[in-house]
Amino acid sequence: MRTGPPRAGETSATVDAVTEPRTEPRDDEAAELVDDLPVAAVMTALADPHLPAVVLDFVARRRIHSPETLRLVVHHPRVHDTTLRLLARCAPEGVCGAVARNQRRWLACPAIAEQLLRNPCCDRATAHAVLELGAREAVSVLAEMRSQTLAG
Repeated sequence: MRTGPPRAGETSATVDAVTEPRTEPRDDEAAELVDDLPVAAVMTALADPHLPAVVLDFVARRRIHSPETLRLVVHHPRVHDTTLRLLARCAPEGVCGAVARNQRRWLACPAIAEQLLRNPCCDRATAHAVLELGAREAVSVLAEMRSQTLAG
């Protein structure tokens, strides 16, 4: 594993390594590059609105313990629902709040909110707000979960 600042072109090399057809050495190279990139370089890459969903998913999985990175992934316009479900289920508390604030996405895909409510890191106030809005918006799975929660 290389240490120090990234060399010129490493950010685009990481994107290329992730989006090219899969071969074992390339997967390892991409993982190592993403792991070694400084947070600032990752943040710059995530600012690109045309970043493919597969890259966002890869970065989210490699940086699962980096809340600042995950918050950018959550609000990226091209992030896939599958990635949001993963983050909703296992991300730290601050990221749970970011997922909850992304109401448009979890109202369109209630499985995201359902996973968020199953995350032990999601605080009660956030979970309550999601349940209440889901019930108000007539999202059946959330209304049912709210009823079960109130029933004890």
